[in-house]
Amino acid sequence: MTIHHLHIPNYRLAGWAILLALLMLAVGGGARAESQSMATRTEVPTGEWQAIKMRGLPAGARLEVQLEADAGLQVFIVDDTQFQRLAQGGEALFAAAFERRLQFRVRIPASADYFLVLDNRQGAAPRRVAVGITGAR
Repeated sequence: MTIHHLHIPNYRLAGWAILLALLMLAVGGGARAESQSMATRTEVPTGEWQAIKMRGLPAGARLEVQLEADAGLQVFIVDDTQFQRLAQGGEALFAAAFERRLQFRVRIPASADYFLVLDNRQGAAPRRVAVGITGAR
C-alpha cells in the first residue's frame, strides 16, 4: 500500500496509511462479504483540501462514511479522473456541504482509485474533522 503526495496548489494529501490498509482489507479480496471500519481525526487548514486516496477499489464495493467537524466543510468522493478536474468544478460520485455531521453511503461503480476529499477552501478557519469509513464487498 503506498500513499502518493500530489502537488496541487492549496491541496494536501492526507497520509493515513493505516486507514487505507484497513479499507483495502475490507474491499480488496476474498469471496465472503466482509467489512472493516477505521476512524481517525485530522485538521484541514484554511483555504486547503485534504484527501484520502483509496487505491484499487473494486466495482461494487460499498463505502459508508461518517464525518463530524467543528464547522462547515464540503466533502467529495471522486475517482482518479474526477479528482484531476475537481478544482475546476468537475463531477463527483458524491458531493455535499455540511455544518457539523454527515453520514452517507456510496457504491463504487467501477474498479479504480478513489479519493475522499475534505474541502476547506471557503473556510475562514482550520476545521477539525473526525472521519469514520466502513468498507464492504
